Parts: sequence; structure tokens; C-alpha cells
Amino acid sequence: MLYTIPRKSLARALVRKQVDRLFEKALQQPEITAWVAANDEVALWALDLLAEKGVRVPKEISVMGFDDRTEALQERLTSYNFNFRAIIPAMIDFVLRKERSLAHRMRKPLEIEGTIIERQTVCSRAYAST
Repeated sequence: MLYTIPRKSLARALVRKQVDRLFEKALQQPEITAWVAANDEVALWALDLLAEKGVRVPKEISVMGFDDRTEALQERLTSYNFNFRAIIPAMIDFVLRKERSLAHRMRKPLEIEGTIIERQTVCSRAYAST
């Protein structure tokens, strides 16, 4: 019987491999004190890699995600929670702006308010050195 890996899983594995390479490079630079990931899934990958390498989070490095998924709460990951409910009206307003061209509309930034949900993966450098 032939087993094939679903495309989504294969794509995720390939992305993870590339991201892990970036993490490895970042670990070689001691001046980097925090990693901010594009989303919580990538931040959780970072936590996995750091644990494998014996790097203490947040004492040695801080990690933060972006989107505050359920997994972030479960893993005590600090994450940025942006206001999902505000995105749709803001996007509709952006599309329907009276300015004619997209370039003209892009001059005014689209701002969505959010909140940093601080858990146990970040700390100040002053705290970390104590």
C-alpha cells in the first residue's frame, strides 16, 4: 500500500524546514534578544527549536507570536491579539474609499487596534539578567 503525504502537510513541512534554518542563523547572533514571529504557529515552532537547543525562554531569549490562537494560550505564548471584528469594516472602508487609484488609497494606512497578551515567553533584559 502506498501512502502519500497530503499536500498541505508537505507544504507545512517544507516551510518549517526553511523557518528552522532561519532560527538556526538567529541563534548564532547573541545580540538578538527577541524573536517576533509572523503568527503563533511559527512562534510555537521557535519554542520547539529553542527547547531542543536548551535555550531558556524567556531568560535567554523572548518569543512572541501574532494572532493569539488557542494554542498560544495553552503553551503560555505571548501573542499580539488584533481585533478580528474590526478587520472586515476596515477592509470594506478601504476598498470603498472615494480615492480613485489603489496607490492613492495606500497612502493612508489601514490601522487595526490590538493588544499584546503577555504570557510567559517574554521578559525585559534587565529581568533576565537577575
